[in-house]
Order: sequence, then C-alpha cells, then structure tokens
Amino acid sequence: MATRSRKGQPQNRRDKVTTQNERALTRKFVLNEIVSLNTSQGSNTILERTIQWDGAELQGFSAISSNWDQYRIKRIQVFLTSCSAPVTQLQIPLSIARQPLYANASTTVYSAVDVTGGPNPGVDIQAYQNVEFRQVHPWNATKVADFEPRIDQSSGLLYTPSTWVSTSNPTQIWNALHLRIVNSRGTNVWTSPTTPQEYNVRSVVHVEFRHPIYDQQTLFARSQVIARPLVARDETAVRDLVTTSSGVPDAESVSLN
Repeated sequence: MATRSRKGQPQNRRDKVTTQNERALTRKFVLNEIVSLNTSQGSNTILERTIQWDGAELQGFSAISSNWDQYRIKRIQVFLTSCSAPVTQLQIPLSIARQPLYANASTTVYSAVDVTGGPNPGVDIQAYQNVEFRQVHPWNATKVADFEPRIDQSSGLLYTPSTWVSTSNPTQIWNALHLRIVNSRGTNVWTSPTTPQEYNVRSVVHVEFRHPIYDQQTLFARSQVIARPLVARDETAVRDLVTTSSGVPDAESVSLN
C-alpha cells in the first residue's frame, strides 16, 4: 500500500518526461523603408525590389533577443503607403499630377511571395502562379503580403516555417517578397530621377522567442552588442541612413533607392 506524503500528492515522474520548453514570447516589430521608382523602361517609371528580413534590422530586436536562446519569425505582413510629393509654385499642374490621389491611379503594384529565395524576376513576376496586382490607396495603408516566411538556404533545402534559430545568429535571412511597381507613362510626370515617386514599405514582423538565458556571462555579452546599421541586400541599391541627435538611425527616414 502506497503511503501519501504529508507535503502533497505522490509524484510519479515516469508518467511524463518533458525534454522541451514550450513556453514562448511573441513580439511584434515594425520596419519602415522608403522605396523609389527611379528607373524607367520606355515611358514607364518602375521599381523592382525583393524584400528579405532578418532579426538584426528590427528596431529593439538585439535588446529583446539577448534574454532568449532561440527565435523564429512566424508571420510577416507588408503594407504600402504613399509618400508626399514635391510641390512647386512654378509648375502647379505638375505638382498636382504628382500627388498620390492622381499618381496612384496610373501606378500598379505586382507582388509575389517566394519563400525559396532568388533574385527579383522583373517583368516575369507576371508569370508567377501567386502573383497579385493592386493600386495603392492614396491615403490609407494597402496590404500587399501576409505570409509565413522560411529560412533562406543556398543549398536548396526548404525548412518548415516552424524552424527555430539561435539568437546568436540574428542575421539569418528569411524569404521573401518580390515587388514590381510600374507607373504607366510615369516619365511624363516624374521627369527627373532626383525627384522620384516614393512609397513607404512597412513590414510588420511577428517574432517568437523561447528558452530564457540564465547564463549571466552570455546575457551580459549579448546586451553589449550594438545593433548593426541597416544595409541594402540588393547590391545595386543604396540606402541612406538619417541619424537622429542620439546617433541612432531614424527608421522612418531610411531611404532605399
């Protein structure tokens, strides 16, 4: 006959063996980038851009991840909003035509999620099975993507969206969204590459963290790491960093041409 402990119910540890820590913290990060239609094909002004993400470029990621052992990006939502256009009293009709209310009427955004990675397909994006096209609302945010990303792998492996990554590797790239934005006959209005039509690309990135770090030495070392500056993944692109008075890049003012 089993005797009961005076401190509580008897424990039979053979009934269940736990080898994982399922407790996780979910945080939402917002990344802002300004993109420009600064190239042309014929009379059309265009932008062709492939967006990939990593943890290190997210504002506050390094501070939060320093307390955790693993992370994964669970969901990414991408929105486009119009940027204000230049206005001049010398060319009032042209200034009016450049405002989002009129400029967006002739601008089409082609988008396609591609979790396998690779370069931007250009005009071939229109052959993608999952391609979508829409026009950006002149004053509201327009959603162009909502998906579960996967880890970029040059070896051709396609990891599941549930794959965890060590927080010691914050620069791991997650794939990807192809964009092709075309303003039909846009060169009639946007006559100079120095004053292009611009959009704000806002990524809402949902990140999960698990396994809290209790090693004080590791925790202190990671807390001392300074977040790396944002750099463009496209070698042909240039991202201008605008630094605030505190010396931290202003995410709203980051420009990717």
